[in-house]
Amino acid sequence: MGKKKTTKSAGREITFKADKKLFAELILAGSTRKIQLDEMLKYNLGPLPLSISTLHGTLVKTNKATLLHHIEGSVKDPFLQKIPRSSVWVLDGMAILQQLKLRDVASFGDLAQLIFAKIVALASQYRSQEIHFVTDRYPTVSIKNSERSRRAATGSERIHIYSGMQAVPKQWSKFLANGPNKESLIELFFHEWGKYSPSSYQDITIFLAHGQVCHALRPTDNEILVVPVPVPNLRCDHEEADTRMLLHAMMQLIALKLLCLKESTLTSYCLQRKTLKKHVMRANYQAAVWRRSLEQLQDLPTPVGKGWKLSEDGTLTIDWCDLPPAPDTILKTVQCSCKTRGCGSAKGQSSTVCLCIKNNLPCTLLCKCQNCINKNEFGDENDDDGDGMDSDEKDSDEDI
Repeated sequence: MGKKKTTKSAGREITFKADKKLFAELILAGSTRKIQLDEMLKYNLGPLPLSISTLHGTLVKTNKATLLHHIEGSVKDPFLQKIPRSSVWVLDGMAILQQLKLRDVASFGDLAQLIFAKIVALASQYRSQEIHFVTDRYPTVSIKNSERSRRAATGSERIHIYSGMQAVPKQWSKFLANGPNKESLIELFFHEWGKYSPSSYQDITIFLAHGQVCHALRPTDNEILVVPVPVPNLRCDHEEADTRMLLHAMMQLIALKLLCLKESTLTSYCLQRKTLKKHVMRANYQAAVWRRSLEQLQDLPTPVGKGWKLSEDGTLTIDWCDLPPAPDTILKTVQCSCKTRGCGSAKGQSSTVCLCIKNNLPCTLLCKCQNCINKNEFGDENDDDGDGMDSDEKDSDEDI
């Protein structure tokens, strides 16, 4: 279902539903009201700018592979025929969890053991002495919230993890759809992995990024303890694992191999200027996030006022445009729905009811009136003084 937006005109609230036909209907309505096309196109002509948004009110997704191909073209040989031995690996922890099949996993402790065994086996296979397990953060106010909400459309479930003995939920996808659940799970991994015997590490150091910190889990010389060593250079406030992995690569890796990569036909009319400006602000903000990929503390400014805004309930939402969906001349009569005798009888008896007649405006295709005699056919000139040009100019001045 298309997203709805309520706007006010002449003290009345008007609800628009995102619809591809709405653009054409508003254009025709503007033509009937004799509004210049260039004046009409100063507005989005709908609750959403369909060039960059979906009908559900989210940003249009682009093909990430296009950017990847550009990056590949900037280096001499982007493909490795064989992964070098002793390479340092950087893993996207959340991608691994998303791909996991929980057939023989009964508890969170078993899950921690399963993930641990997988990454140790990977490091051993390539004789790597160091492997990084990097995860996302999930702050309350985030520009990623709309996308995460879309992915969690089937629902999410908040589950507090108290110990490794706790049973893994059967609805695994709903568990992963909740950000705090994943943060709690990674914290459990940190505490559980620190309890394992040194021999289970097979002389491999595991860097675990959780929250804003990163710890190195390294077997000690006496093979009794696994000592959690905070890594100052890897303390950061990155939200996405995508950028955090690059920081780990720059600070720690000898050779880089990324194991896991994250992964409605719309109206194509030109964007309204103010809508485009806000979209550029969002792109600039995201570029600033990526530009700080190699910095420990990104110290990002608030996204509010940079293409996003806070709703009344404190949720960060996309700020599409400051203008109403359409000119006020159209908004104030867009919901005319006269019935029974129509918009004015032969004697004009219902003119006090019909908003269009009351405002000396013809009804348009947007009106829901029945038996209407107030329609002005496109291109028809029925002015009382017989001078269509003067009347057009007068109407235009009054509309402005």
